[in-house]
Amino acid sequence: MKKVLFVALVIISMFASIAAAPMPVSVTLVGVSNGGGGPMFTFRVDGPVSLKGIVHSVDGEYRGDFPISCVQKDATTVVCHAPRKLSGSNVTIEFGGTRSWVQIPESQAPAKPSYCYGYYELAPGPIPPAIGPLTAWSWSEVTNICQDTPAADGDMETYDGAPYEFIEDGLADNHNYNPGPAYYMIAN
Repeated sequence: MKKVLFVALVIISMFASIAAAPMPVSVTLVGVSNGGGGPMFTFRVDGPVSLKGIVHSVDGEYRGDFPISCVQKDATTVVCHAPRKLSGSNVTIEFGGTRSWVQIPESQAPAKPSYCYGYYELAPGPIPPAIGPLTAWSWSEVTNICQDTPAADGDMETYDGAPYEFIEDGLADNHNYNPGPAYYMIAN
């Protein structure tokens, strides 16, 4: 009887240990990006996962193993960051029991600054009633164009077949109707 009881307890303990064993976690690499702050890997997870991982670089200037820094964003998303120097490399990333071969994109360059200036012409128009009934000239904006570098006083640009000169300090006029500093004025 003791043998039967002992065998029954052994079988029950085996079933209990199987039921208590952790279930396998599903980990899937869903994206690789490189926005300039370094390579970023996004994983979809189904269950608890260790946040330790490694990137193995197989080509490029830097070769070897590099640790990754991972953060669980929500119940199903983990985001990992690798060193910036791995940009543009082919790597193997090991995380959560999975291994994936990926090409890390080159770092995207930050946007260049843009310098925008109005392009103006003088157009005939009425003088305000306080000045009198004569015809005067008024400022008319033709367009606004942006460029990669700042303009300097006297720079020449062409718009719609007409030459425009950059005026840095603004032209003085009798009624101070000019558009202010830093604009392009049609060159006559």
